[in-house]
Amino acid sequence: MYLGEEVIHTREETVTETHHITTGVTCDCCGESLSSDGTRGDAVAIRYTGGFASPVVGDMVTWAFEVCEPCLQRWTDTFKHPVRVHCDL
Repeated sequence: MYLGEEVIHTREETVTETHHITTGVTCDCCGESLSSDGTRGDAVAIRYTGGFASPVVGDMVTWAFEVCEPCLQRWTDTFKHPVRVHCDL
């Protein structure tokens, strides 16, 4: 049983959208181009925002960069303590 008027009015419409598709990334460390085929591994996006009165980065300033997996490996090999590895399968 239907009581009252329909309160939601709709119409069908075709919408065209433009999307930016990432086709490659340049490693900020070595300068190599990383294509979407993964031949040099994935690009690793690193974002860090300095906390209150951060002496290095700056108060609420964000650093952002991308590195390839080989550069990430070389960088983490210089760490005093080994990287903690987790597998989330």
